[in-house]
Amino acid sequence: MKYTKTLKRLLGDAIRTDKKMVLYILFACLLGAFAPLVLSLMPKLIVGVVENPGTDAIRRILLISLGFFALEFLVEGVSLYCSNQVIVVANKTRFELMNEQNKKMAAADFKYISDRSIFKMYGMAFEATSGDWGGVTGMLREFARIAPIILSLILIGGVITALSPLTGLLLLLYAITYAYAQRQANKEVIDNDAEINKITDEIRYYNKTAGDFKAGKEIRLFNLKDMILNAYKNVINKKKSFSLRAVNKTFRKSLLSVLILIIAQGIFAYTLILSFKNGSVDTGSFLMYLTLMLQFVLLADRAIEDYEFYVVNQTIYVENLYDLLETDKLNASHGDRDRLSGAVDIEFRNVSFAYPNTDKKILDNLSFKIAKNETIALVGNNGEGKSTIINLLVRLFRPDEGEILLNGVNINEFKEEELYKMFACIFQQVNIYPYTLGNNISMQETYDLERAKRAIEDVGLKERIEEEKNAYERNMSHEVAKDALELSGGQEQKLAISRAVYKDSPILILDEPTANLDALAEHEIYSKLNDLREDRTSIYISHRLSSTKFCDRIILLKGGKIFEEGTHDELMKKKGEYYEMFTIQGKYYTKEA
Repeated sequence: MKYTKTLKRLLGDAIRTDKKMVLYILFACLLGAFAPLVLSLMPKLIVGVVENPGTDAIRRILLISLGFFALEFLVEGVSLYCSNQVIVVANKTRFELMNEQNKKMAAADFKYISDRSIFKMYGMAFEATSGDWGGVTGMLREFARIAPIILSLILIGGVITALSPLTGLLLLLYAITYAYAQRQANKEVIDNDAEINKITDEIRYYNKTAGDFKAGKEIRLFNLKDMILNAYKNVINKKKSFSLRAVNKTFRKSLLSVLILIIAQGIFAYTLILSFKNGSVDTGSFLMYLTLMLQFVLLADRAIEDYEFYVVNQTIYVENLYDLLETDKLNASHGDRDRLSGAVDIEFRNVSFAYPNTDKKILDNLSFKIAKNETIALVGNNGEGKSTIINLLVRLFRPDEGEILLNGVNINEFKEEELYKMFACIFQQVNIYPYTLGNNISMQETYDLERAKRAIEDVGLKERIEEEKNAYERNMSHEVAKDALELSGGQEQKLAISRAVYKDSPILILDEPTANLDALAEHEIYSKLNDLREDRTSIYISHRLSSTKFCDRIILLKGGKIFEEGTHDELMKKKGEYYEMFTIQGKYYTKEA
């Protein structure tokens, strides 16, 4: 069976993580398997003393009781220790697999991340490493707990079968049919995994929205409380409906196994009473057999339910994880060239591109060149391909047709890390990472402090940073540090620009970097960047056209093609679309100023 293969592989990974895992499971199995059988002898021995008391009956009963209590204490203690150690190893294994998973994700081609198709293909893989109860940890922990129970059931079943072979056969049939019922119920969950995840995501969203500080103002001012609560109630009702369907299905499929169990218990009771009457079973043995039957039923129910849910059911998640770790589908091929030295020119040659899972061409047979140390501006309305050009240039996506060249070399010929070294990119969305200010400027674990300070000064943040004590060593995330360094939205955007200054790559790319700044602050930033662009090939993208006056050339995109091209003065004289855009924005800049 497929799940046994996955379980075997996971156990192998756990043993490689810590070879003592074998001992923990072995001790747990030996103690857990024999303990119920041995403990069931206690009533038999005590009844034997009661029936033949002698002069020291009380002392013998006390010794038997103490002996069994000591045995139970020892078994429970060792079992608990082994269980805890299994959990430790299971979590170590989970973290190692999670690390491999993260490496795989980091190396995955960006297109799979951007359109979330990787989560559609391998969504269950992330569930396998996301928590302590299911997935990797759940499978290992529950296997180590259930394996001794299964061995114990086999031993107890053997004792019962010796007395009543028919009962033993029926108990085996009961276990098989009950396991089948549980597997069908779990299959219902797996088959509807997408629906369940959607419902869970909706519940999580409404829980988050209801307590979200950012949404709090609008929820109150627009009186959205009832709308959100009603939507939340509908999702909860969906969850209840699905749970009820699953419970009913389990109940219906379990009826046969319950009937078999009742018959087995009836036959066993009849056989036991007959054996007691004819003297082949004494009173102590009678109680022992009853205890064993009760233990069998209780242990079998729990073992089957937990094994099906935690081991068999979780296999699909762990299996998906191994599929993710083994696949080569997520990785695009890269070249073996190192980065170019000195100034770089750029050429797009007959490039066409549509985003994955869409038919619309964002770029259509586009060709243009950017000379070494030239600064150009890409302008146009939303969706005309400005940011797409950058995504293709830095090889986050690959053209469907055509090629992109740096100094005449196709970008696919460069090693990934060597290609990235040639670009200093600042995007519209600023990400602040949970590291120090110095780390966030340099984007490196170790950095040149003086160089970082110069970068901060170049973007106009020097005075703000000097207000803070030990600013460069302060963490920038409140989730990690209580005294986190906090910047405003506009200051964070300047920080992002300082990264490009620090990196000092031959190609500078700014994709809407001043979106959160006012017109004067934007002008200040572009003035500083104008001083810094020497010996760099630079590309500016902005809906606000204040940056274009600093550029050597402007390319206006429309319909995936170049619609207008020239210097600012040339395009203004042409009085075309660029002229109209700039003139309209100029009025607002004047008012804002």
